[in-house]
Amino acid sequence: MAINLDRNKILDEARKQFARMGLKKTSLIDIARPLGVGKTAIYHHFPGGKRELMEQVMRHEEEVLLSHIRTEVGRESDPLKQLKRMITSKLDHGQRLRELLDVPKDVGEEIASIYADRELSFNREELAMIKAIIERGMETGVLRRDDPLHLASVLQMMARRIEMTLVFEMSPKTMKQRIDDLFEILFYGIVSDAEHRSAHSHMAGERSKASFIAPASGKSSNYKAARRESRQQSPRRAVISAISNSQG
Repeated sequence: MAINLDRNKILDEARKQFARMGLKKTSLIDIARPLGVGKTAIYHHFPGGKRELMEQVMRHEEEVLLSHIRTEVGRESDPLKQLKRMITSKLDHGQRLRELLDVPKDVGEEIASIYADRELSFNREELAMIKAIIERGMETGVLRRDDPLHLASVLQMMARRIEMTLVFEMSPKTMKQRIDDLFEILFYGIVSDAEHRSAHSHMAGERSKASFIAPASGKSSNYKAARRESRQQSPRRAVISAISNSQG
């Protein structure tokens, strides 16, 4: 009986095998066997073999994830909520993929290292999105004036550093709490309000960099209630622990 084989079926199977076994360990035979064909059939659709399959699968996953992030960010109008929604939606997507494809942590680390080491379009698009949100925050006076590209690069680096711990070692509920901890520190700093005011009075015009929030912004007062609530519910030690665990 003839086997109805097309590019999409091959890509779907390649995605499953890459997720389970890793990009380096997966062979064309591993992809071809469940489809009931030999390697020649794979080469017919993908002359570049495994490398071409890897590129196609990764490009598809990038497009799906970027579309998901854009949709989630578009649900918010406030720059602070947009930043948080962007990071949260990426991590939620990672957890769903981990559960759906039963991705082991070592495979997740391999894929993450490939994304970090290579100049993939996803990295550029993600950085551009973060930068655009930060620029809107600066324009509205919510975020302090600084180099938006530098701030975006720092935020992207911070998020990547703890992604694996959050996605592979925590439940969705715990992950959400840790994200809340992270953004409370990011937005409001760890310096007390009194110390923050004292620093401003002694810095003679020099900017304080305790947090991303613009210290003199009228907009920042909109977040005071949320800040107090977050401090009561989210011990800062939790996010520091998550970062420490990811470095182990």
